Amino acid sequence: MNCSLAGLLIVALTTEQKTYSNPVESKDSFADDSIKSSNQIENGKDLMLEAIKYRDGVDREKSFQSYLNLLIQSAESGYAPAQLRLGKNYQSGTGVWKDIQLAIQWFEEAAKQGSNRAHIELGKIYETGDGVDFNFSRAFYHYQFAAQNNYPEAQKKLGDLYWDGRGVQRDSTLATHWYQKSADQNDADAENQLGIAYLEGRGVAKDILKAATFITKAASRGHPAAFQNLGIMYQLGLGFEQNNVLAYTWFEVARRLGHPRSESFRDGLGLLLKPSEIENAEQLATHCQAKQYLGCISI
Repeated sequence: MNCSLAGLLIVALTTEQKTYSNPVESKDSFADDSIKSSNQIENGKDLMLEAIKYRDGVDREKSFQSYLNLLIQSAESGYAPAQLRLGKNYQSGTGVWKDIQLAIQWFEEAAKQGSNRAHIELGKIYETGDGVDFNFSRAFYHYQFAAQNNYPEAQKKLGDLYWDGRGVQRDSTLATHWYQKSADQNDADAENQLGIAYLEGRGVAKDILKAATFITKAASRGHPAAFQNLGIMYQLGLGFEQNNVLAYTWFEVARRLGHPRSESFRDGLGLLLKPSEIENAEQLATHCQAKQYLGCISI
């Protein structure tokens, strides 16, 4: 991370160095050969509904084992939502031994039937190296599938891959294109990242007011990095009138939301403030949280 202002702003992803491969993913591997008949789907749906009744104790005693047995039957019958849920169980180790390869297997079965959520889960596994080597080309394929079906989380993640040049040639214009599509659906991660793009003038024309607008939108949804970025912008007078008390306020809100860097930013700025100013900033942070972050920031 460089020492420029843009370098101070929080980027969406950091990754460890890890061996990974980038084979070209063919759509043929997710062809329609496993689409199930309507009877199979209805049977699988009924099995899953029964499973949920055992999980939640509806008209019967709760039994996680009965839930799991029925869920497996539903997944094996070809019901995509059950396959997705079973994949999540194996991914997290909930009620079964944690097994990423089995999770991938069930996600792939659901993805073959067009489950956008399954494609997103597969993308995350390959992007983050969750139990497998990094494979950004596969992550790109899976995110692209769901992004083209207008899933905002996939659109944001596809934008990240274009932004960083992982699994695809770096292209900031395409990155911001997908960030915008995701932000249009009120995705806070995308709004924050789009604000950074406008601040840097990367993939879009530099526009400090638009940067402030998008980062403010993300902050109003309780986004920790957006509040961190607001603190920096108020401290430096970028898009807002310079105000150290408000900068301290937004660093404090970001800290309360769990942002890892905000405490050091807040404490460094606190050396320049009077005790009464710090008290005022902390009261403002509390007030903002009480309002659920709505209407806290004026542009």
